Amino acid sequence: MKSTGIVRRIDSLGRIVLPKELRRVLHLPEGTPMEISVDGSKIILHKYQPDAWSADELTEALIDAAKDAGKDPVYYLDAARKGEKADGRTESVPALRRRSENH
Repeated sequence: MKSTGIVRRIDSLGRIVLPKELRRVLHLPEGTPMEISVDGSKIILHKYQPDAWSADELTEALIDAAKDAGKDPVYYLDAARKGEKADGRTESVPALRRRSENH
């Protein structure tokens, strides 16, 4: 995790202001819903995406699918990076993304 060197105080209502430049760089316009997570003593903010899969969920699904097919999970990852289906037929990367978003 990269430190920005920016220090902000929590106000009396428990708010912290994210600097304008940081919001601009991270594409966080006013009203963007943010998800708050805790990892040990760290507070983590993410753009809220209710239909998005976490990296852990995707990893677990990939491993399970590979086991079901009797193949190495890396086989499927390589195929996806090349824009192909695991059976060798070509499918565009945007089509793969759309398909994953619908699950």
